[in-house]
Amino acid sequence: MKIASTCYYILRRIFYRFPGKSYCICCERSILGFLPFRGLDSQLCSMIKEFQIIGSDVMNFECPRCGSSDRERHLLAYFECMGLKDIFSSSKILHVAPELGLSGWIQRCEPAEYVKGDLNPISDEFSRLDLQDIVWEDAYFDVVIANHVLEHVNNDDLALREIVRVLKPGGVAIVQTPYSDILEHKFEDSNVVDANTRRLLYGQEDHLRLYGRDIFEKIESYGFKSKVVFHGKALAHYDPIKFGMNENEPFMCFQKI
Repeated sequence: MKIASTCYYILRRIFYRFPGKSYCICCERSILGFLPFRGLDSQLCSMIKEFQIIGSDVMNFECPRCGSSDRERHLLAYFECMGLKDIFSSSKILHVAPELGLSGWIQRCEPAEYVKGDLNPISDEFSRLDLQDIVWEDAYFDVVIANHVLEHVNNDDLALREIVRVLKPGGVAIVQTPYSDILEHKFEDSNVVDANTRRLLYGQEDHLRLYGRDIFEKIESYGFKSKVVFHGKALAHYDPIKFGMNENEPFMCFQKI
């Protein structure tokens, strides 16, 4: 384990120091390449391959300079190319577990109100927020962003109801989450509490479920209209290897009816 950690540290320093053909849109720097998730977990990679999990590119996961993940870079590219700057400007936005790169971009859009919420706030900039019990009033926000959050909450049904409740009619929810293309419905077992078992079943120790390909219909059933767009249509000019993105992950955007 110590040898693996040392090798990963050396790899990080090499990728950090030398420019190359890869490019991070979060820190806007050329890099030698992106780092694999956790130094490349062979068991996890095998599980992701077998279940055809869509959500992250474990081989091109982390930027060695700013630490952004592939799902953060991908969502930022969707934001820019889908013209969301105009939507975010003057809007009331709730961002759950906000990522550094996305937060900076959203703040530059000059929203009317930008709430950064987390179950365990790390600074005064964050509000304490439980996605299953949002303290804000009905129809308050124009936009709710929860990037890879639903798979972490104890009750995702409550979370989705709360997202719908606090959104204005016509408001937008951006709710990226991993899902398996070979599972019809989500796989979840409340009896699974061991961290290693969760990692092998769901892809990460703190994931509580793995969604199936009906995830889109599930979200729509709470009162949303799908605005989902796929990489090939919106981001065809973004080479997934160069920019460190999973081209199979769609932009999971839904509008409150």
